[in-house]
Amino acid sequence: MATLFEAYVTNAGKYSEGQLVGETLKFPTTAQKVEALLKRIGVDGVRYQEIFITSFDGDVLGLYDHLSEYENLDELNHLACLLSELTSSELETLEAVLDSGDHCS
Repeated sequence: MATLFEAYVTNAGKYSEGQLVGETLKFPTTAQKVEALLKRIGVDGVRYQEIFITSFDGDVLGLYDHLSEYENLDELNHLACLLSELTSSELETLEAVLDSGDHCS
């Protein structure tokens, strides 16, 4: 499946300690890839539990204006799966709607 967008996922606990520890996650993804990324950045569910997203990048124009640094990774993956089912014409329509902002707040 083609990558639609990616997010730089950061360990929030280490960030508050003055360390920028993070890695890029490409969407859509798998649970195994998410778990592996969290392990690599030190989010173990014990000492470090929280993440935030430092940046987004990808091909869906205007999408990032409507995403925050505290998005849920599972929800982002679900969004990517839904977007991957759209035709190029449907993606263009979505981008136009996102650009207009009328239905996206």
